[in-house]
Amino acid sequence: MAFALFMTPILLSLGLWQLQRAEEKQQLIDKQSQGETEQLSELVDVSLGDQGDDWSYRTVSVRGHYSSNEYLLLDNRTRDGVVGYEVISLFQTDDGKILLVNRGWVKAPPYRDELPIITSELVNTLVSVTIKGSIYFPSSRVFTLSEERIPQGWPKRIQKLDINALSKELGETFYPFTVRLSDDNQPGALQTGWKISQMSPDKHVGYAVQWFSLALVLVVMTALAIRKIGENQSNER
Repeated sequence: MAFALFMTPILLSLGLWQLQRAEEKQQLIDKQSQGETEQLSELVDVSLGDQGDDWSYRTVSVRGHYSSNEYLLLDNRTRDGVVGYEVISLFQTDDGKILLVNRGWVKAPPYRDELPIITSELVNTLVSVTIKGSIYFPSSRVFTLSEERIPQGWPKRIQKLDINALSKELGETFYPFTVRLSDDNQPGALQTGWKISQMSPDKHVGYAVQWFSLALVLVVMTALAIRKIGENQSNER
């Protein structure tokens, strides 16, 4: 009985946590599926403060030009089991601000000391273009073995994107998020196909049902055990 009293609240809590995760995932999917596209210059200023979560996955458009050959290679990004990089380019908006644009994924060369060559006539000639994508805040929970130093020169291979550190290193003010290009047809796009999560809301609901079912089985078995003990005690009298 003590085991049931201890485990039942834990199982119920796990089920409720999975339901909460399912709701969060569904909200993210709903944000991405909304067809509205807003002008970034009208939506948010460079200084966003603590309102970041309100803007996550909002679809925006912005006009400007890519900074020639100035891009980051975000390391250890896999697609279908293939190791590669996400290419994040500096993008100067028409109103003079600097945005980090995630252009998508490229396959890594066979040797570690080689870097992929990212070619684009559009980027190299500083052509002014309009791009569309979704606002994405890089996770601050990426694990690294040690504090990463931003390498000199371009391109810069990095293990995680720390926008504040990059801003200090370059002496520039960036928007506190990246914009992920919405599809492969966007100017400067590579391989996009973003996934919010490997686990769908339905899977979280399924896990929640499992935890609740285990809690129910435990309660029923405990009740039957208590009843059996009671019957045995009655028969002994």
